[in-house]
Amino acid sequence: MGKFCVVTLQRKWGKGGYPVAPHIRLGIAESEYSKAKGVAPTISPDLTTDAEIDAQIERLKKDLDRVGIEAKATLHREEARVFAAVTRSRSGE
Repeated sequence: MGKFCVVTLQRKWGKGGYPVAPHIRLGIAESEYSKAKGVAPTISPDLTTDAEIDAQIERLKKDLDRVGIEAKATLHREEARVFAAVTRSRSGE
């Protein structure tokens, strides 16, 4: 299962060029994509401040909580569907 990681976006500065504000993105390490491509897929926009990082982490936590609730509901629906099919099969329907 994938784990989260920090992805730095290194940009090359041309001669006489100006550096941009440092920024990072949040990503998923150890995913099938990262293994195949050698790069972690990102799950955030560019983040440049502590406040942006905190806000993005909070959004991700809320989304994971929502997905957890949805996953449990889906699992229970599927369990009921399978139970109903097995019950019908055993009763000869």
